[in-house]
Amino acid sequence: MKSICIYLIVILGAVNYSFSQNGVVIKEYRSDHECRMCYGKLVVSKGSKTDTIFGGQWGNYPNYRIEKIKNKEVIIIEGDYGYAGGHIIKLFKIFALDDDHFLAEIFKKEITLYKEFHRNRNNNPVNFIYNDNPTIILGENIEIINEITLKYCPEDEGETCYTLATRHKTECFDLEFLMLNKN
Repeated sequence: MKSICIYLIVILGAVNYSFSQNGVVIKEYRSDHECRMCYGKLVVSKGSKTDTIFGGQWGNYPNYRIEKIKNKEVIIIEGDYGYAGGHIIKLFKIFALDDDHFLAEIFKKEITLYKEFHRNRNNNPVNFIYNDNPTIILGENIEIINEITLKYCPEDEGETCYTLATRHKTECFDLEFLMLNKN
């Protein structure tokens, strides 16, 4: 009996998760591999329509949520992706869930969050570090507030980093225009 219970727990644990909201069914699938560029996927269904969104990292499916924007349901994909050489980006996408434009991409933005540039200055190794801490606000429009810092960091032990520049930049995107001009 104990082995049957363990078997059932293992089988049930291996089943992929499914999420449903307002007629939209989302099934989450992990990749069979766990590498940096191994994507998972979301299989999204609404009525007779089904399509797939690939994303995530290390075999995981992308982070997502369903929201209403301008009285229309959308799925928002958001996640941070790390790459070799100290490079991290944030990927932010919005897809339509209405019947006429099912899973049409409404908006896509890649934001570099962190990047290191290694250089030698006067035979001393240094790193220039770019860092952005963005805030994404969804309201009547999409507003992205970037807080960018550029630092100079000597690699010698005990040396401190120096801030070379800071910049605040705001980007606004007209959601009404984006919703009307779906792919």
